[in-house]
Amino acid sequence: MAFKEYMIKRKAEAKSVAITIAAYVVAAILGVLVYPYILKFLGGGIALLVLVGFIYIAFQFTSRLNKEFEYICTEDCMDIDVIMNKSKRKRLLTFNTAQIEVIANVNDSQYNNLLSGSFDKKIDATSGRKGVDVYFAIVEKDGRTLLKFEAPKEMLEMMQKYARSKIHL
Repeated sequence: MAFKEYMIKRKAEAKSVAITIAAYVVAAILGVLVYPYILKFLGGGIALLVLVGFIYIAFQFTSRLNKEFEYICTEDCMDIDVIMNKSKRKRLLTFNTAQIEVIANVNDSQYNNLLSGSFDKKIDATSGRKGVDVYFAIVEKDGRTLLKFEAPKEMLEMMQKYARSKIHL
């Protein structure tokens, strides 16, 4: 049985850093505004608990921005998972070679015109770093899906054994 897995970490984008800072600032402001009222009516213990609750909510919200992607290839099947904050896993897509229309490099001029087509779902499972080989797959699974990913050549070569005409390296 052929099996390969590969994991990449999404680079922290400026947008996610700004969201993280904003979430903690909002939690702090809400805590400062609400603290005197809770302290007055419910007491110090409850007020402290509410402050900790605001920080916890901000942490839970921002932890979802820390993403890793795992590609798991078992013979002719591929699973794409997202792992948020190294604790919560979600399956993004599972497909086999029969469902693939094409897999190619996004910079391949022969195939990159396919990227402008219409899709029911678009999944970006890349690290966001420049200078890495990014591939795209068009998959017919619950509609037409466009997947961008950074699988290593060995993984793609393994899948190519099952769908030579569809996978272009």
